[in-house]
Amino acid sequence: MRWPDGSYSVQDAASALGVTPQKIVDYLARGFLAGRQLIKGQPWQIDLTAAQISSLREWLQHTRRLRRTAS
Repeated sequence: MRWPDGSYSVQDAASALGVTPQKIVDYLARGFLAGRQLIKGQPWQIDLTAAQISSLREWLQHTRRLRRTAS
């Protein structure tokens, strides 16, 4: 599900990237993802293009492989 303006909710962004919603909130706080709230406490609207989703998925797969190899 996407918002009418094409942006994603936290849950939908998490689903698109294959991570937990908490990880999306963390990425927003760190500035890895761009998003906005009209008023604090309101749902996030996260701007993601298909290219960004693909790039972030690649990066996540790479970091997951590194973690498995290191442990």
